[in-house]
Amino acid sequence: MSDAPSPFDVGTAWAFDNIALSVTDMDRAVRWWSDVFGFVPGYRTWITPLGAEFQILERPDMRIELLSQPGSTRHTDAEVVPGPHLRTSGAKAVVFRTDDLDAATQHLERCEVEFVWKSRILSEDGLRSTMVREPDGVLVNVLCYPVGGVQKGDGLTQPRATVQAARI
Repeated sequence: MSDAPSPFDVGTAWAFDNIALSVTDMDRAVRWWSDVFGFVPGYRTWITPLGAEFQILERPDMRIELLSQPGSTRHTDAEVVPGPHLRTSGAKAVVFRTDDLDAATQHLERCEVEFVWKSRILSEDGLRSTMVREPDGVLVNVLCYPVGGVQKGDGLTQPRATVQAARI
């Protein structure tokens, strides 16, 4: 890489847009992400070069991109076990955070999702997590940081991706 200054400000010119998930059944995936995490369907189209349906799901604080090709199948790694899955590189989970993991876990129980674990303590300082799988096996982790674990002004405290209180 060159040491010459770039006219492109890499610190402000980028905006995170979404994460993309390949799904086997678009309608089922849209229902799951809507019912469980409060997303609403947004822009939808057909991506000709990929031969795939394209659906944006939106919340005020984030977006998810769903892609589905006719005849797609669940990935062989869909039943990956958390822990050993870190031995290979790549994306590992969709991660949310909440200030009330107990209420979020109760909401997920009411949604009858597939649990990997519930309210597990992950670290000695009190980081906790509930982990589930979405219908195609992707891990979805809900973190609850210990008090003082995420400090204001670190760029991570706003906006909070929490399960909507009205849905709990």
